[in-house]
Amino acid sequence: MEGPGAPRAARFGLLVAAAGSFGPAAALTLLASNRADAVVEVLPAVGLSLAVVVQWLVARRRPGRRGPTLLLALLLGLCVPVLYAATGVVIRALGVPWVDAGLWGVDARFLGWLFPEGQMSLAIDRSPVLGPQTTLGRVLTEFFQWTYVTYYVWGYGLLILLLVRFGKGRDPDARRHLGMFLCAWVGAYLVNYVLYVLVPAIGPFVAFADRYEHALEGLWATTFIRETIAANQVVPDCFPSGHTALSWITAIVALRFAPRYGRWALAAAVLITLATVGLRYHYAVDLVAAIPLVLVGLWWGGFLSRRTEESQS
Repeated sequence: MEGPGAPRAARFGLLVAAAGSFGPAAALTLLASNRADAVVEVLPAVGLSLAVVVQWLVARRRPGRRGPTLLLALLLGLCVPVLYAATGVVIRALGVPWVDAGLWGVDARFLGWLFPEGQMSLAIDRSPVLGPQTTLGRVLTEFFQWTYVTYYVWGYGLLILLLVRFGKGRDPDARRHLGMFLCAWVGAYLVNYVLYVLVPAIGPFVAFADRYEHALEGLWATTFIRETIAANQVVPDCFPSGHTALSWITAIVALRFAPRYGRWALAAAVLITLATVGLRYHYAVDLVAAIPLVLVGLWWGGFLSRRTEESQS
């Protein structure tokens, strides 16, 4: 997809291999765990993984045509929700215990001097100024909650923008930009999903709900949004914070390829990062763990070796 350059081609091939093996790996994990009854739930992921590989082969056979490449990019974008759902099936089927107590303990050890038990959300909960029982606190909660749900908007917005540029065929670098973003964005998601399985945690809003004195009510839609998120949460998706990592990856890539969009995405990344802890979805250690995930995504997209790869274009 990315045109000349062996390193870029290798990274995109790695993305296809990872996405293409994810669904089958989930199915095999269930079979090995004697949960064949759950395999049917990951069949959409298996089918999508195979479709990605087939479409990649088609695109390679027709390198001068945009249609196959556009379809491949759309299939890779679809991997984000579909493979996330498969991850949830695997975690539930394996019945692995949550490790929230350990994550809470890490926060308490390193940030206990700054926040109660190391949790900024507990400090906000007990604050007479910013607490959710105050008017200012309700405004802040409402603002954070709306910011939090824009998470997917920024990534898919940039994907659509790059797809449109590539489809118009006016920018000679559009193919390369699209491929680099897909590697960084989808690639980081895939790593994130594997970590969800290895370090399953649900977040303080569930695991430590009894530690908070006040519910997060907001002004208007906070309760509805939180209940909708809880009803559709298919996986303990706490460690590391995908909201933080993928928001920053999107912002960094956008600043390079679409600076105007990137400035808005950067502001959103900052606010989403604050919202993840302020709304009790994540521990501070989740945010720290998001940093290497950002670096993995940027490496996968080739953003950490720009000079080397651009010299081969």
